[in-house]
Amino acid sequence: MTRRPLSIHTRLTLWYAGALLAILIVISGLSYSLLAWSLAQDVDRSLLTVAEVVRDASRSGERLDVASIPTARSAFARAACAATRCRCRRPRGRA
Repeated sequence: MTRRPLSIHTRLTLWYAGALLAILIVISGLSYSLLAWSLAQDVDRSLLTVAEVVRDASRSGERLDVASIPTARSAFARAACAATRCRCRRPRGRA
């Protein structure tokens, strides 16, 4: 039993579908790596901000109360949300 060769129409369709799939995979990979890098940079900046607040508070000898420092509180929240990739909610449930 011999196998009949695929028509030119079928071969072109398969070739274009394969090329489109390859392009989508490359674009998806690049987008994911850019997003991961951006999130890591944001977490690093947030942690540096928190570290500076803690350092300044410890140098001045005052008691560090994170709830009373808006910069530290927001930096902690951003770092926690970026690290867990969650959607942060305000106390009333709004995003």
